[in-house]
Amino acid sequence: MSELKIYWSGTPGNNATPTKDGTDGVIISEGTGLAPLETLYIADGDNTGDLKLALRCTANHQTSEDVTISLTGTNASWWQLANDDGTGSAPDTYGTAGADLTLTDPDITSTANVIFWAKVTIPSSTSAQNDDSVSLHTSDTIIAV
Repeated sequence: MSELKIYWSGTPGNNATPTKDGTDGVIISEGTGLAPLETLYIADGDNTGDLKLALRCTANHQTSEDVTISLTGTNASWWQLANDDGTGSAPDTYGTAGADLTLTDPDITSTANVIFWAKVTIPSSTSAQNDDSVSLHTSDTIIAV
């Protein structure tokens, strides 16, 4: 298991948490599917709107280099990732669908959420479904402190 965790509000459509520099949010499960990231129902060709996510290390750990967040899975091309705009309340420009997001030297610790964003666009002519094919992965260097 990674020492770097991904958090969200725990409630689809709620972007009140996690808060920038806070320690709140609900951890997203690691490979178990027991606590997945969920979105509201969206129609064909529409998108979820912005999903606020956060990275935070476990106690006594921190990142020491850039962190890359990647998407894998059958429908990874439906997802887009973005850095935070610096306020903790809105995304910067979204990247290309399915592309990685790199946070440059983010200094992620256990005491402060680092916010990033995601959105999902469902291709037209795709029916509503529960899709558990996509995983978020981080590539990082974690050190003990």
